[in-house]
Amino acid sequence: MNPSRRYFLITLVAFLVFLGIVFRRAEVLLLAAPLLVYVGAAVAMAPQRADLRAGRWLTVHLANGMVQAVPPILGDERVIPARSFVTVRVQVENVGAGLSELVIGDRRWVHATNLPRGASSEWEYSFTPERGRHPFLDLRVLAGDPFGLFARELALPAPVDGNPKSALLALPETAQLRRVPVRPPRLSGYAGPVAARVPGSGTDFYGVREYQPGDSPRRLNWRLSSRHEVELYTNQFEGERYADIGMILDARYSRYMLAQVSPPAEVPSSPSVSGPFPDLFEYGVTAAASLARAFLHDGHRVSLLVYGFNTERVPPGSGRMQSERLLRALAGARTIQNYALENLNYLPTRFFPPRSQIVFVSPMSVEDFEALVRYRALGYEVLVIAPNPVHFEARVVVGIGGRTTDQELAIRLASIERELLIRRLARYGVWVVDWKIDRPLVEALRKGLAPLRSAQRMLRI
Repeated sequence: MNPSRRYFLITLVAFLVFLGIVFRRAEVLLLAAPLLVYVGAAVAMAPQRADLRAGRWLTVHLANGMVQAVPPILGDERVIPARSFVTVRVQVENVGAGLSELVIGDRRWVHATNLPRGASSEWEYSFTPERGRHPFLDLRVLAGDPFGLFARELALPAPVDGNPKSALLALPETAQLRRVPVRPPRLSGYAGPVAARVPGSGTDFYGVREYQPGDSPRRLNWRLSSRHEVELYTNQFEGERYADIGMILDARYSRYMLAQVSPPAEVPSSPSVSGPFPDLFEYGVTAAASLARAFLHDGHRVSLLVYGFNTERVPPGSGRMQSERLLRALAGARTIQNYALENLNYLPTRFFPPRSQIVFVSPMSVEDFEALVRYRALGYEVLVIAPNPVHFEARVVVGIGGRTTDQELAIRLASIERELLIRRLARYGVWVVDWKIDRPLVEALRKGLAPLRSAQRMLRI
């Protein structure tokens, strides 16, 4: 259905007819006759009007092998977990005149068929959506004649499971994490997983006191009470509270623009992140999503700030609904240049409760040192989860074709500079987990937080 072909044939027929009339040559007119019949037949069989109806139905294949249909929901988003394989079934019905040539396009897939009056055509395609929102737009339909000269193009609405406007929201991938040790200076007054160093309703022994009316008999310390004639003594246990945790995902373009190289597909991927070789920002999103789910599972109250092109916020909350809010916000996180937010000076710390825990997910650079130390001086407990950009770039160089001597030297110098930055931050009480992305996030946290766990156990003795 090439317009240039159509114009060429019409021009050729007109030119031959003109030559035959001017020079009065019958053979030239006879030469134009077959072409004239060809063009006339195409005009006669060209579709005057396409009256079609369409619909889509989705099936999601989960990472564990289970299959589920995506039911209609209120709104225009259908949330699917990471690494889901989606099958889309498309059906087009012709309720008008017959169409001899029909080409239907949806996203990157094309289906060619013919539809007599009252007939329908059905086809499927599958894809694995990347993290983010994937809207379902109208079908692109091209109806034409069998000769491929004339065509009518139209946009055909195709509701998804009966919903006229619909989109898939692919959540970020997460890793199963153990309890991440946090101990901010300020804890809440409700039950949680963090020992508060005050008597309460926990499980760890705190001390003893004299018996008071209303104490549970189960907490009586019979061994100590047996040494006294009158007094009874009750065991006290250490109270447990939850922490307010403010998570910050660094989405500043300048922190990731050096890590946007696309290496060959044979470069091995991280075991924690899907795809042939996702960019460094995807590792940050995975870390933020995994930590958020782990903190909420432990009973903490978690908030989120995506700091980059703008400052997208999720207010503090807990429970399953908060987990969904956080994952939705992380699903739409992007790195876009914004010169006004290229440093941490405008980070809205009032968004986080005073003396709470801040978890900063960022590749981190020397320019961030003063800001991180300032937040520590304001009374926040600061933990940095840092996907290592030097290690990432080193893997890219190896995947493209190996390292030169100069590249080896540059990588060593960058690694030393990064190690010195981490040690300087540690002196000011900012704990950094340096995540080398060829290893799972679970392993990086276990290794990076082991000294912190030991220090917290010593404080409790």
